[in-house]
This record gives sequence, structure tokens and C-alpha cells, in this order.
Amino acid sequence: MSAIGKYEVARGALLCDSNEDGRQALGRFMADVIDKIMHGKAASTLNQYFEAPMEMSLNLMVAREINWHPPFEIMEAVDNVYNSVSLTPSSNNSCEAQDQAQKP
Repeated sequence: MSAIGKYEVARGALLCDSNEDGRQALGRFMADVIDKIMHGKAASTLNQYFEAPMEMSLNLMVAREINWHPPFEIMEAVDNVYNSVSLTPSSNNSCEAQDQAQKP
């Protein structure tokens, strides 16, 4: 299990549920709040609560190795599925597994 993100799942962790990419969503949220203030809304009337979106990743190769068959409910919730382990050291932005399948 990884608490860091999908990059560890691509490298051999079984599963991850994290909000590692929440910075982009936070930026959009903050930009939207600023836009509303600049267009006349009072800051005190705007929602200032932000919840980062969660993303779940699963490595099926690792699941097969430990003879674990993920239940349908987990497969339905997974955002990123990996079918191999990437052992090539690379930056976090480019370590996607070659045969990664993402939900549309």
C-alpha cells in the first residue's frame, strides 16, 4: 500500500488512494474564488472549503503475484490500473507504466 501516489504503484506497490494531484484542483478552486471576488461577490459569502479529489491506483501484476483478486467494488473505484512494474528510475511526471489503462 502506498500513501504517496500512483508513481509508487507503477513501481510495484499494490494499491494507493491519494490526492497527490490536488494542487491543480486547488489552483482552479482558488482562481474561481478570486474571479468571483473580482466580479463583485463579497468574500465573506463565498465557500472557502476545498476538498482535494482522491485518486485510486492498482497494480494488477502485484495483485496476481500475491494471489489477490480485487473485488468488483474496488475495480469500479480504481482510476489507474497498472499491469506491470516499472523499475526504470525517472521523475514523478514520467514514470507511467507502459501498459497503464485509465478510465475514460
